[in-house]
Amino acid sequence: QRRLALDRDRVLPAHRAQQRQRDAAHRPQCQQGEGAVVGEQGPEPAERPGEQGRIHAADDQGEQHRHGGRGPAGAGGCRGHGAGHYNPLPPHGDPRVGPRIVAPGSPPPGEANAPSPAAPRPTRPLGPKSGRRGGASAAALHASPARADALASTPGTARRTATREEDSVRQDIDRLMRERGLAGMVVFAYDRYNTAFYYATGQRIHYGMYVRAADGRAHLIHDAMERDQAAQVGCECSSFAQHQLNDLIEREGRPARAFGVLMADTCASLGIAGPVAFFGDLGAGFAYDMLERALAENPALKVDRGHPDVLTLARMTKSADEVEVLRRTSQGAVAAIERLREHLGQLKRDGDHFRNGNGPVTLGGLRHLLHEEFLAHGLEGGETIVSQGRDAGVPHNRGNDADLLRAGAPLLVDIFPGEAGGGYFSDLTRTFCMGPAPAPLQRLFADVHDAFRLAMDRLKVGDACRDSQERVCELFEQRGHATPRTDATAQEGYVHGLGHGVGLAVHEAPRLGGPPSNTQPLVPGMVITVEPGLYYPSQELGVRIEDLVLVREDGTFENLTPARYDLEVRPGA
Repeated sequence: QRRLALDRDRVLPAHRAQQRQRDAAHRPQCQQGEGAVVGEQGPEPAERPGEQGRIHAADDQGEQHRHGGRGPAGAGGCRGHGAGHYNPLPPHGDPRVGPRIVAPGSPPPGEANAPSPAAPRPTRPLGPKSGRRGGASAAALHASPARADALASTPGTARRTATREEDSVRQDIDRLMRERGLAGMVVFAYDRYNTAFYYATGQRIHYGMYVRAADGRAHLIHDAMERDQAAQVGCECSSFAQHQLNDLIEREGRPARAFGVLMADTCASLGIAGPVAFFGDLGAGFAYDMLERALAENPALKVDRGHPDVLTLARMTKSADEVEVLRRTSQGAVAAIERLREHLGQLKRDGDHFRNGNGPVTLGGLRHLLHEEFLAHGLEGGETIVSQGRDAGVPHNRGNDADLLRAGAPLLVDIFPGEAGGGYFSDLTRTFCMGPAPAPLQRLFADVHDAFRLAMDRLKVGDACRDSQERVCELFEQRGHATPRTDATAQEGYVHGLGHGVGLAVHEAPRLGGPPSNTQPLVPGMVITVEPGLYYPSQELGVRIEDLVLVREDGTFENLTPARYDLEVRPGA
């Protein structure tokens, strides 16, 4: 106990050390006379925070400022501002053929000996990680001997050394924290998967607290049921039970306050003092209560209010390993959309509707077919959009499963499958018409396809991301369509931004649109969508074309979703 008290004096704020010395002096009397020491209990999650007013701190989707995310220290994130090179698009006026940028996974033009895309990105050199805290100093977290060893690795689990790629990702976070002047970050998962925890640790841990100092030292507190995943993170770890979480909840009265105390103590043990970035997926009241208690327990902590936050900046660009996963999810998306096109071509017309071997074809049946293909590629479909007619004219209308597939109507299919159980996504949209398309639909599709080709053709590293939106708006306005520039409240015409980043979330930074203050440049490592569309629900018309594009390290662009663009599907042809 004397050794622990000395260690606490060295690490914790003075008021915390003095209080714990008094606790240590009083504890033997309680143990001998009153039997007041409560035995260690398992970490039962108390009631989960409400679903209303949820905070998604790690997925802040606001417009981005001038920062390129991952890149060499001191480079400001803007790497490779020279013009990119890629193969030209097909001749103007042929909507059946899509832009030929670079085949997925192929080397850039003229670079037959280019390194494999899976190789670590050379612009992010790796250095030795700082030593981790352990031994006697780790015990500064705990106010009782029962918790004295909680910062040691959990018994029975072997701690894995982080891979080169994982170290590279985390060193990006450390670099961004130092550039922002942060002392550290805390990521909290409260009995559910969240993208911030997965990104920071590389593991799908549903119940845990990950604390990382800006110098690379880290500690993970986890549920004992997830100790194997925790051991894979590659840092020191302990379980909630070792911290006597249930006793702490009883003492504090509410789970949020107990987690706040644990958070404050863990930061103190790592020497974190100053601004801290906090991330999680929590109800607003729960998050406020937890942070308020943490700041009261450890006044040396401050909440980082910077925008965009460090994880948004880090996730804006992708590592080589992340790109490979995005390629795989995109291959599954392309396979699904091509299977749908093949299925549509095999249907039999029945008046204005269609039949297959099982009877009339519904939009729900088409959705089910897409999801079957997702599963065959280890993906989950989420809320796939399969809408037609008037519903296709509202960009995110999911469609009505009971509707029968109709001839001559726009069929808008927007798929964004992701890894099963949580992970990386793809994003792909095509618009179909069963049989000959009416003239108004043909004109609308031609306008959208022209805008799509223009945007893809003019992508250039170093340009502001919103520049592409401006070009598309200008084209649409010249052809008589409303845009966000001419009417921000318009519900018909072009009514949204041109694209967004894709990664652990379907929508993440950067944004290809937004206000003039969005000066974020296009930089290597970004994975973005290009998705112009025109919508006229009053005329039962809606068209969108979307592809997922990787900005490569050499400034070229790779289309990750090269599916066919044909509007018309002729059954039996």
